[in-house]
Amino acid sequence: MTIIRSDPHAFINRRSGTLADRSVKLDETVRRSLGAKAREHHAYLVVSFNLSEDDGTVSNATVLFDRQGKVAGIYRKVFCLSAADGNSVEGGKRPGTEFPVFDTDFGRIGMLICYDMGFEDGFEAYAREGVDMVVWPEWHELQGVLGCRPCRADRSFSSRSLGSSATQG
Repeated sequence: MTIIRSDPHAFINRRSGTLADRSVKLDETVRRSLGAKAREHHAYLVVSFNLSEDDGTVSNATVLFDRQGKVAGIYRKVFCLSAADGNSVEGGKRPGTEFPVFDTDFGRIGMLICYDMGFEDGFEAYAREGVDMVVWPEWHELQGVLGCRPCRADRSFSSRSLGSSATQG
């Protein structure tokens, strides 16, 4: 299994306002714009942002676009951080509940976001499903203080290869 960490910041999130104001709907305009980039480069594209869900909630999500520019899957961050007051997670975001696997033309991939890397659950689920690569698109420097280290995954994949990208600090 390989771990790839892409750019540490989500670029399409708005930086001010309420959580709802800072979230983005995966509407036709967003799909068309990001899908065009995937088609242009004939590449899979992984993009993280605050996803405005159809039910009005917001998730910290990563969307996978395939080489044809179509949405191939969505992963929603499972391990969200609790607010200091303990009454919400990440300002009101809804945590994900599963670790979906996406079949591509180069193998089976899973995705984890940020703090998810500090927990075995995702790695164990992906190991059971025969995932070839884990894409890790978002990291915050505070995670080091919190003790989140991607190398913890070694325990889940003792018989599989594990790598990281050159962008890992």
